[in-house]
Amino acid sequence: MATTESGEFEKALARLETIVAKLDGEEIDLDASVALFQEGKTLARRCEALLKAAQEAVERAAVDGDAESELRPAPTSRPKTTASGLFDDAVDDEVPF
Repeated sequence: MATTESGEFEKALARLETIVAKLDGEEIDLDASVALFQEGKTLARRCEALLKAAQEAVERAAVDGDAESELRPAPTSRPKTTASGLFDDAVDDEVPF
């Protein structure tokens, strides 16, 4: 989203709301209604594209954050330095019957 103007989504949405209010409440002629409708459609598509770009940026950041956490070793409660220590977790997890 670095390529978009700051506040572009908010400006487009505000204009779209103005257009909807005009079409909904004012008595305007057919030509003006069609022009406003076309402008509104263009603004709606732009808002949708901006939202999609923002969603993709958030998803990329989340994936990058996940990748960083995967690079860090998981903390262990005890070192597994002996061969018998490799099987201690399996024994600890067993439920006796």
